[in-house]
Amino acid sequence: MLIRGTFLMIIGQVSFMLSAFAINFGLARLLGPVNYGTFGLVMSILVAIERLVVTGIPEMMQKFGGERPENMYLLKKKMFPRQLFYTVIIFSVFWLVTPLISKFFGDDALTLYLHIASFDIIFYGLYKFYLGMQNGLHRFNHHAFMAITYSVSKVCAVFALVLTGLSLTGALIGNALGSVGGLILGIIITRLPRVEGTWKHIPYVEFIIPNILYFLGLFLFFCIDLWFVKYFLDKLEVGYYVSASALAKVPYFTSIALSAALLPSVSFASKKQDRQRVHALVQQSLRYIFMGLMIVNILFITMPSILIHIVFGAEYSGAAEVLPILGIGLSFLTFFAVMNTILMARNRMKTIFIITFCVIIIDVVCNSMLVPRYHLTGAAVSTTIAAVIGTLLSGINIFWDLKIILPFLSFLRISGVAAVIFILSLFIPEQGIWIVIKLLIVPAVYFLLLWVIGELTEIDFRRLKEIMPVKTLNN
Repeated sequence: MLIRGTFLMIIGQVSFMLSAFAINFGLARLLGPVNYGTFGLVMSILVAIERLVVTGIPEMMQKFGGERPENMYLLKKKMFPRQLFYTVIIFSVFWLVTPLISKFFGDDALTLYLHIASFDIIFYGLYKFYLGMQNGLHRFNHHAFMAITYSVSKVCAVFALVLTGLSLTGALIGNALGSVGGLILGIIITRLPRVEGTWKHIPYVEFIIPNILYFLGLFLFFCIDLWFVKYFLDKLEVGYYVSASALAKVPYFTSIALSAALLPSVSFASKKQDRQRVHALVQQSLRYIFMGLMIVNILFITMPSILIHIVFGAEYSGAAEVLPILGIGLSFLTFFAVMNTILMARNRMKTIFIITFCVIIIDVVCNSMLVPRYHLTGAAVSTTIAAVIGTLLSGINIFWDLKIILPFLSFLRISGVAAVIFILSLFIPEQGIWIVIKLLIVPAVYFLLLWVIGELTEIDFRRLKEIMPVKTLNN
């Protein structure tokens, strides 16, 4: 179930990533570094606020609905009115405090942009509620359809409005319209058999509140550095940092699909006290993530200028110096997020909250010290330090809970192949056809070598074949 579920999640997540890439990379060229930096700043604030409405109840629909999918109707009946009421409250409060946010950053123009963007809070909150239901029901194909609809709607709306002359305002309106498209489909495709009775216990304190605080804290790792850059540096440097961050987030966005399928799967195995299955799921997930992160970071480290130039254009060349550092930092953050998903499935929300809170403090302290002195590099180093510490703390807790880590032999094999590929990449010129070779052939050789030494086996390819048939998973 995990493998095929992850594949279907990846379909939806790929559509999300492609839409995010298209929007970020397209707007970067259409708006220029300064306005694109403002767009990135507004979105970082908006999405941080949206963590309050898309993580608690929607995540609960995944976890507890996943444990008792036959009673999802009762859970929806009880929780949907509360989700609607809650999103309206958060929207209203945010609308009122936006002038204070603009004043903090010393940019009065932010107030209008934040007001326009804020309507997405309601639509996106309800969209994520229905999306969480599909995951809890193991209807991963419905999850993928909703994600694709959301992504396509957003891309079409954003560029249609920007190209008609609405510029940054159009981009923010289009972002909300994407949520409307995904929500409409979710309402249409969600049909649940009526069940009599009530869902007796909703663990607000035990799960929802810590869950909201955790996901808000996790997202802050993507924002704190940018907010310090905005506070201390000029608008052009904000644009550089937003572009580098957009590219460095690729590994994390890829891992979201795995986390979404991992949560109900580990929760179900834990509820059944199937410790062997839990061990297999965790080791399998960490191994694949480590394998993918290594090759991504090789490209970030060996050709940052080329990647920035290809994706964003020559006017964003100032972002190249921080891309390798951010790539490493956000890779550790990817591990941190997946490990915390495992702890969440094991009902260790208190542990997750404590770790996240401590690491946020470290992140804020590092940024306040390093950004004024080292500018963009200081922000990237601060994020990396915080992510490394968070990963270590979560990893230690997983070991204490389950007594498992990434298989040592796999770690050595993957690291050894990555080292060879890294050295070879240093000798490949960054011009002409060699750029294509480095982007396409180098990753292919990396995975080929993993297969030659036995790290990638027939079992891995069999898993790939098993996930190819796309069908509803109701069993």
